[in-house]
This record gives sequence, C-alpha cells and structure tokens, in this order.
Amino acid sequence: YNERLTGFRKLDYAADDASLISSALQSIGYPQQQIEVLTDTDATKDIVLNRIRQRAKTLSRDGTLVFFF
Repeated sequence: YNERLTGFRKLDYAADDASLISSALQSIGYPQQQIEVLTDTDATKDIVLNRIRQRAKTLSRDGTLVFFF
C-alpha cells in the first residue's frame, strides 16, 4: 500500500509473517499448490480481491478459504 495515501506506516515483518502462515498451513496438510502468498507489490487491493474471487469460485460446498492479512 502507499503509505502517503493510507497513512499506515510500513509493516516490517508482513512478508515474513505470510511465509510463516504458508508453512503452518502446509504443516497441517494444505497442499502447497493450493496456497498463494501475495506480498509487497503483488498484494494490491485489486490483485487481492481478484485472487479471492478466483479461489472462491473453485471451492467445494464444504471447502475452506483462508485469508490472512
């Protein structure tokens, strides 16, 4: 996000945290190919919302979508 536009300061460990969450999900059985980590310039509002929509379309009725922010 643009710090000047949002007023939020830069997050120092967000990418590391996302990587740790990815590893934790894999350790409890989520396949790596079903985990997508978006950080930095890949995590714009439009990209994130688009990916959530794409993933939601592929969920089964009893599926799970985990979104970590």
